[in-house]
Amino acid sequence: MATRPVEAIFFLATLKPLRASRLAELIRFGAERARVDTFLFVNKEGVKQAGRYQIVPVAGQRYLTDAEAKVQPPNFLLEELRTHLAHEPVKFRLRVQVPNPGDPTNDASIVWEDDRRTVDMGTIIVTSVVSDSDEAQKALAFYPTRLTDGIEASDDPLPALRSRVYRLSRIHRQSQ
Repeated sequence: MATRPVEAIFFLATLKPLRASRLAELIRFGAERARVDTFLFVNKEGVKQAGRYQIVPVAGQRYLTDAEAKVQPPNFLLEELRTHLAHEPVKFRLRVQVPNPGDPTNDASIVWEDDRRTVDMGTIIVTSVVSDSDEAQKALAFYPTRLTDGIEASDDPLPALRSRVYRLSRIHRQSQ
């Protein structure tokens, strides 16, 4: 993987606005803003296609102004989610962005531009939050290499590395 100190400095220095909602208006790309891991998506005939998943909120995105953010209580994102779910579920479109010929699949620091073709894979619907969310979070473990049927690891080295780091994080959370 290539070293990209200029891109890293830009990413770290770029101020990101506070989201107005924890889930309902958040776009997820597997990592922030299309700098994501590549996976292989396999159809029922066994044909493999590299791609980067995107989870796009049906409701769109909204961010708080600095003034709005300053007056929010510490757990406002979770409370906002619970309030939202009491009235309606939160929906996301699951899409896969397909690379153009020559786009690297082994370097998540290189953005595939928005003009790349995307394939709609379905809808994710969130209907509730677990009642003991704080305790449940300590037991959760996200491993980017634990994949469902039809999705395989690509030549991108980051998912394996991230899985190891997330394992250490989970061990640390459980010891607290």
